[in-house]
Order: sequence, then structure tokens, then C-alpha cells
Amino acid sequence: MRKVIALLTVLALLALLGAATVYAKASYVNSMVSTYPNIKGSKLAGCVTCHTSDLKLNPYGADLAAAGMDYRKVEGKDSDRDGFSNLAEITALTFPGDPTSKPASKPSSGAGSSGGSSGTPAAGGSQPPAKPALFRDIARHPAREAIETLAEAGVIKGRPGKVFAPDAKITRAEFAAMVERIFSLPEVAPYLPAFADAPKEAWFWRTVETVVRSGLMAPAGQGTFGAADGVTRVEAARVAVKALGLEQEAQALPEVERAAVLGRLADGAGIPADAAGYVAVAIRKGLFPAEGKFEPARTLTRAEAAVLLARVWEGKKGMQDPLAGVASYVVGPEQCATCHSQAVADWRTTMHSRMVQEPGPGVTNANFDDPRAGIKLSDVKFVVGGMTKNYFVGADYKYLPAEWDIEKKEWHSRAVSPWLGACTGCHTTGYDKQLNTFVSLGISCESCHGPGSKHVATGGNTAYIKTSLDVDACESCHGGDRQVGQLKQTGHYSFFASMVDQPFYKDSCMECHSATVRLAEEKGQPVPTLKDFREGDLKGDRVGITCVVCHDPHKRDHEAQLRKDAQETCIECHTGELKAETFPAGKEVHHPQKEMWLGVGAIGVPSMPAAKTASCVDCHMVAGNHLFKVGTPKFTMVQKGKPVELDSCDACHKTMTVEKIEGLHQEFDKQVKELRDLLARVDARIKDRQAMGFDVKAAQELRDKAFTNISFAEADASRGMHNPAYTAEMLRVARQWLEEALTK
Repeated sequence: MRKVIALLTVLALLALLGAATVYAKASYVNSMVSTYPNIKGSKLAGCVTCHTSDLKLNPYGADLAAAGMDYRKVEGKDSDRDGFSNLAEITALTFPGDPTSKPASKPSSGAGSSGGSSGTPAAGGSQPPAKPALFRDIARHPAREAIETLAEAGVIKGRPGKVFAPDAKITRAEFAAMVERIFSLPEVAPYLPAFADAPKEAWFWRTVETVVRSGLMAPAGQGTFGAADGVTRVEAARVAVKALGLEQEAQALPEVERAAVLGRLADGAGIPADAAGYVAVAIRKGLFPAEGKFEPARTLTRAEAAVLLARVWEGKKGMQDPLAGVASYVVGPEQCATCHSQAVADWRTTMHSRMVQEPGPGVTNANFDDPRAGIKLSDVKFVVGGMTKNYFVGADYKYLPAEWDIEKKEWHSRAVSPWLGACTGCHTTGYDKQLNTFVSLGISCESCHGPGSKHVATGGNTAYIKTSLDVDACESCHGGDRQVGQLKQTGHYSFFASMVDQPFYKDSCMECHSATVRLAEEKGQPVPTLKDFREGDLKGDRVGITCVVCHDPHKRDHEAQLRKDAQETCIECHTGELKAETFPAGKEVHHPQKEMWLGVGAIGVPSMPAAKTASCVDCHMVAGNHLFKVGTPKFTMVQKGKPVELDSCDACHKTMTVEKIEGLHQEFDKQVKELRDLLARVDARIKDRQAMGFDVKAAQELRDKAFTNISFAEADASRGMHNPAYTAEMLRVARQWLEEALTK
């Protein structure tokens, strides 16, 4: 009995010891998976990575035990002596402790090594490759693989003398250059450099401007980038996490998870609170060691930077969107011109391109020799162009105290006020409020299409650029109480959305109501059908007549960048679509403003064109208002925050008064009412006589001709003002026919 009890006791102890061993091994496996997330679920996520079949430590396990289970310390070693570093094997999912298990070929993109509990490359342990080193001073350096991977990819350039200086401290400018090259970010060359320590003379000035706008690195403050400063490990972690699109994860990481990761670090409590999430995520993703010291304030060496960025390089390859962590930024029209040269050339003919220019020949016709100017041409840094006036900005980026009236060719005084920061948001492209600088003068491609950096970086991926027929792009500068704000109050903008789902609406209606349909016709593209808007791909498209329907944003063939001349722009839609010499008798005419202006289409009335001295915009768009409201003769509207009184008649009719216009309107309304009453009498008489068996054909013909003329006059909607003589004659003839019909 005693033997049995003793045997059971031994078995129980062995079971407890075995359980402890299994538990210990499981904790090591979890730690390794945390350090190398890529092995999760693979054959490396088990005991055989460190142990032989009889549970003895293999060469990798022995090296790891000797290093105190610090995986990073042995990354640069080749434990099984098969010609591949431990990190290269783990990356390739082969066993670092088994010489018969190795990658198919030497990888060209290994992440290198970072030995030491804080990530410093370990000295020795790795076998130098047979080929010569790319830099003279890294032949036996444990970070050589990472350095050469990035050098071959063009991310690292080295220093003069074909050296890399791996153990020198890396500056923020050097680190910025590496980050920029990893993502092939198109460089920005702003008009005004944003940082005092990154002037245009510095090799890195464009790099610095680029990475700041990309959101990957931040300025040092007080107008400097800190170009010569070192990159701390905390900052490096922040940049790496952002670059891999993990910033939201870092910011949202629960406190308990953050503490679990940082609690394993000897100095985890000393990591700044605003960086803790970034460091924790960086460690979880295998970018930094999971144990030992983190040393948040220590500056990275160039080798450490290479190792870290090699890991970012590898991580980027697995991202669905490699640019997810990079902010979009403006690159300027010169970048656009590399692929869209004709579009940029056309744009240079527009007022947008000339909104702000440096003074020079042909920029302004202002007479600076006039003593009333009050300023000299030598005082002018920029000319702010307009259709009616030129404004001038001085060297201090403030408006000078004079403006030039282009039409009247005379000077007017104006108040000195800021231009930079106050007006640059609309006058330039790529203005940055925080940096108080802009990328280029004038209003260019990205002012409307949005920042183009990702579009350029991906070789033209259209997902990274905006195109819209709505007013969004124009509204940012022309909104509020200006053109777009006014347009949105009109039926031009809203009518299509209110009508497209009505049962009586037709395909033919859309050509004058939908921006999509109008521009498809303009460009000779397939024209969408009503079904497309109700059930198909355009179900969410309810864009009516917007800025781009009338104006071409890319070029200037006509005044104000109109696609056609001003009059044609209006009457190509405001037309009764006359197909013959006159409208068909009995037809109800639909918005025949074109025909009324031309004086054609009425039955029994000779052609009688309106006076051509006035066009649609002369009366309906006084001072460029986009309410299309006619002053009769005056009306007041708010524009640019100020009430403005506009007069539609004054240019041609100096003596016109409200009373005169009202009298003309009342006379028209009276005539039409009388004719409608007379028409009703004729209709009743025809119906009565038809019921009695009389032949009413002659009367009906007279009635139909009169009806069409009355409809023509009413549908014109100007109450006779578009062509008074023609309107009067068509109503006179209509009355004559109705009276004659009554005698039939």
C-alpha cells in the first residue's frame, strides 16, 4: 500500500511539474507572437521553434536563453549557421534553429536587426554576406541587411565617401527624407518656406515641407522644424505608427491594453501619456522590443532608424492602402502638368490662374506714373487681379493703399489691410492656416479637385481626386452671399431635384434641368436616361443647373469662362424649340424667351427682333448677381456682406421709373385677361354650335391660332418686356382672330 501511495505522489508531482513547464512554454510562445505578429497561426508559433523533438534547446533556443529571452538581441545572429539571420528566417516563416529549414533565397527586403533591450543593433553574431557592402562602414554591422534593403530601394542615400555612419545620431531632416522616400511622396515647393531652419537653400527644405504636410512629422514650433535636432524613440514610434495607418488604433487603445504592453518595459511608466498609445501599438506590431528598456527620450542612431523603417517598409507592403496613414496635401499645378499638360495650359488662360501674380509685363495696365496713385510699382509684390479692379500687395503682405479701376482707368484709395491669412485661402492654392503659407499663386487644379499628393503618388489613381458637377468646389470661395449662395436660391439649382421623381417628368426635360445630362451632351458622351436617375447608377444624382454647366472651369473661350457666349448660354435652354416658321396652331408654348428675343414664331406676325443692345445678362444679372433677378428698375440685395442697390434699366433708360414699368405690366396683364375671357367665350360658342351640328372648323382654326399667340406671350414671362412691339402685335392679332371666330 505504501508503494502505491508513493508512486501516486511521484506521478502527481511529475504532473504538476509538467503543467508548469507547459504553462511556461505557452507564455514564451505568446511573447514571441506578440513580438512577431507575422508568425501567428504558423508553425513557428509553437515549442519546436526553440526545442528539438526531445525538448532540448536547439541553437536558436540556446541563444535566446543566453540573451535572457530577449528576441531582439538575437535577431542579427545566425543561430543554426545556415547563412540566414534569425530575423530573416522568422520573416520567411522558417525555423531559425534548424539548418535544414531556411528561406528559398536570400531576401532583399529583410528588416535588419536591433539588438539590445532598447533596440540598439547587437554587435557580432551575424555572418557577413559574400557580396561587398553598399557602404564601407557597415560590412560587419548587424543592421547591414536593413540598411542595404532601404538603400537598394532608394530610401537611404548614405553620406559622402560612400559611408552610412550607422552609429551617428540621425537628424530630423535625415529621418524626414527616409520617410518621404518610403512612400514616394511627391515633394512640395511652397511659395513661402514655412520654417526658418529649412530655407530654400537647404537640401532638405522640400522634404521638410512635404513630411509636415503629409502629417507624418510635426514642426518643432516657433516657426522651425528642428531640422538639426535628433529623433527621439518616442517620436520615431509615433511616425512609424502613423505611417502604417495605425494612428486611430493608437489613440483608441484601451488603458488596460496600453498598461499591459508598457508594464513589461522597465521604464514603461516614464513614457509620456500622449505617446503611450503609439509606443504600445508600435511594440505590439513588432516595431520595438516588447521587454527591457524603451528609453523614450534617447535619440535614434542612423542604424536604428534604418532597422525601424525597414520594418515599416515591410509593413507597408501588407497594407490594403499603403497611403492610409498619410494625409493628402497640395502639390501645385506643375505636378499636375506632368500628365495634364493641355488642361494646365488651358487653365493658364483663365482669370483663376491670374488671380494673384507677380508684377510684370501684361499683368496690369495701372498707370503708376499718375501722381494720384499714391504707390509705386516698386512697392508692389503681388497684383491681385479682378474683372473690374486690380489690388496691390506690398512686401509686408498687406494691401497697399490704392486700387486701380480697370474699366474707368483711374485710381481709388483703399484701406491698408492684411492679405496673407485674410485673403490667401481663396486667392492662392494650398494655403495652410497653421503654417501661414501657400503652395502656389492663383486658383489652380487642386483648389477644385482637392489635394493631389496621393493621386500623384499612385500614378493617377482617380479615387484620390475629387470631381463633382455640384457647387461644392466653387462654394468655398463663391459661397455665402456671393454667386453660389445666390444660385442656390433659384430654380436653376433646385428644380431638377424637385421634378425628377414626378410621374409626368420626361427624358426630354432633363437636357435643361440636369447638370449631368447637359454636360454629357456638351462632351458628346452617352446621355443618361430618366431610368438611370430613378433606378440606376445615378439614383443619388439630383444635381441641377450649377456653375460648371454655364462656366468651363478649365479654360476661357468666352467672357467669364462661359462655355458659350453669354446670350447663347441663356437661350439654349430658355427656348420654345421652334421647329418651323411659327409655332403650331393650338400648341401651348413652353418658355419661348429665345423666340421672343429674336421676334419669331408668332402666327400671323412678321419677324420683329428685339433691340440687340441688351441681352439676357444685361437685365437679369446686373453687377453679376446670380439670383437672375431683374430690377424694375431697382432692387436691393446683400453682396459681400453689404447691401447693394442694383438697377436693371439705368444703363439704357435713364428716365425709367417704377411707375412706368408697373404701368406697362398692368397694361399687359389687362390685355391677357381680356383675351383669356374672350377665348373662354369662343370655346363656349364652339362647343355650343358643335352640339347643334354646325361646322365649327373655321372658328376652331382661328381660335387655335389665337390661343398659341396668347400662350407665347404669357410663357415668355416678361409681361411684354423682352420684346414690347412684337408682344403687342401678337396680342392684337390674337384679339382680331377671336372676335372673328365669334362671328363664325
